Amino acid sequence: MAWIIFLAPADLGETVLASGAVAHALRDPSDELTIVGEPEAVALFRGAPSAKICLPEAGPLAFAAGVRLQPVGCDTLIDALGGLAGRIIPANTRYKLQPDVVVRHLAEAWGDASGAGRALPAKIWVDDA
Repeated sequence: MAWIIFLAPADLGETVLASGAVAHALRDPSDELTIVGEPEAVALFRGAPSAKICLPEAGPLAFAAGVRLQPVGCDTLIDALGGLAGRIIPANTRYKLQPDVVVRHLAEAWGDASGAGRALPAKIWVDDA
């Protein structure tokens, strides 16, 4: 079982494009997925397996500080925010976009960031609501 944290961007389009990296990280049904972000963005992951939604009142940085104080970090951090929060959360593996010299689709960039070696299609999990 792995603990995966996704720091979701506020932009819904970018969140959808990063969802392929989230799906790529979820390799086992027992993996625990924590989604951190704004209500609009995290709503896209309500139906994801083992998803725990975190809407930090003080923002992602306060969440990151709380995780940093834990004795064990997460297994995979998917940082779609690109800020300080993603840098201070302890993680065994980090998926983070790197600046490109060539303009390309974000699905390709997330594929490279996750080590998939290919563009990752968006994944939307639908729940009963």
